[in-house]
Amino acid sequence: MPLLSFCTLNSYHASTHHRTQRTAYWQTLRARLITLTASLCLAGAVTSATAQTTTAQTTTAQTSTLQTTSESAQTNMPPTASSTAQIAPSASAQLSSLQPFTADYVVLREGKAHGTAQRFLQATAQGYELGYRSKISWLVFDDDRQEQSLLQIEQGQVRPYRYQMQREGSGPDRRYVVQLNRATQQILQEKNKVLTTPWRDDYQDMLSFMLQLTLDLQRGQTDFHYHVLNRHGEVREYRYKVTGEELLSLPYGQIKAIRIERYGQSPDKQVIAWVAPSLQYNLVRLWQSEENVEQFDVQLKQHSLTTTTTK
Repeated sequence: MPLLSFCTLNSYHASTHHRTQRTAYWQTLRARLITLTASLCLAGAVTSATAQTTTAQTTTAQTSTLQTTSESAQTNMPPTASSTAQIAPSASAQLSSLQPFTADYVVLREGKAHGTAQRFLQATAQGYELGYRSKISWLVFDDDRQEQSLLQIEQGQVRPYRYQMQREGSGPDRRYVVQLNRATQQILQEKNKVLTTPWRDDYQDMLSFMLQLTLDLQRGQTDFHYHVLNRHGEVREYRYKVTGEELLSLPYGQIKAIRIERYGQSPDKQVIAWVAPSLQYNLVRLWQSEENVEQFDVQLKQHSLTTTTTK
């Protein structure tokens, strides 16, 4: 649904019928904002029911040279992969160390900035903290969001044990907690409410699976399948595959990146992520469309390595 101008919105005051239309419009717009902010960490992108077996339709391969970021903004489509050659280290390649980082992003939609986001990883006394923050404004709606995953890494496997999400802004504030007790093989919500979700050792949360994908990429893996617990403790299946390598022009500058596409979801939704080997396979761009309409385009602005350890 196209965005309406504020002048058009003023005409809705004319009648009860128009007021009903206006209410429905704002409800739809707010739902789109929530979808956008919930999707920026990649893990939250298009949270569907158990993954379907039908492969999502992907963008038709182009034979022309790489399009730049500005060109993709004009067409509402991301650049097409230019190569599917060897783009990840072989399985025998030595794993690079997992170094704490901070990455700042600008959130775009149809070429216009609507907010900022940040991802970070820092060491703790018990393992690692993977975090995410975003501040999004769209017309009259605001959304401030913070997410945290506390985790450990055992033999190359990410083991999250506590996930928390808080959001404030337009509409009701929300707070969710999901805990994984590996000793008792139980999943708990806030106030230690035990869920009936069957236990799996390979569960990831809404943030931690991206870190697992990073480690799997370093091992030379090109197809990924994760069982992810959403903020309600329900299981979702996320499937991704490497589809090429591209040179991107971002606010950060030009950088070579690996293109990863999500599949096994509704064919009218497309999620594409780019990670940079030169930045320890960290996320540098995230793009999503729904029914051939761009929902957002998140692009890296700044990246730095850190050595801070939290208590």
